[in-house]
Amino acid sequence: MYGKRALPCEDLGPPEQRLRRNVANMFLASEISSARTQSVFEDATAAGAQGVADLAKVGQNGRLGKNLCRDFKRKLLKESNWPRPYVARVRTWNAKSNQEEQRDVAVLLPHEIIFAMIQDHSHG
Repeated sequence: MYGKRALPCEDLGPPEQRLRRNVANMFLASEISSARTQSVFEDATAAGAQGVADLAKVGQNGRLGKNLCRDFKRKLLKESNWPRPYVARVRTWNAKSNQEEQRDVAVLLPHEIIFAMIQDHSHG
């Protein structure tokens, strides 16, 4: 998804989808918390905004607070064109313990990134 400052408003889609995309972009960029996102979507639904009712129901209307962030990410990234990252177990250096350790590192392959960018651009 694009950040709000990256594109003019008309590039974010029709008016009924702009609120959804703007708030989703703020959440995914960690500008607002999942609890605040839930509150905004609930208020928007109560005010009659279109296209946000499904997001207002995430986490059983906010009652499941400890998994709210995970549930929002799952819902918002469901229709993403981006490929899933490959996870590789890699040797890394831990500066605190001065020891080598194995860590999981997520990797996106360059040709898959370019393909996702081309798909995203061709739909716009």
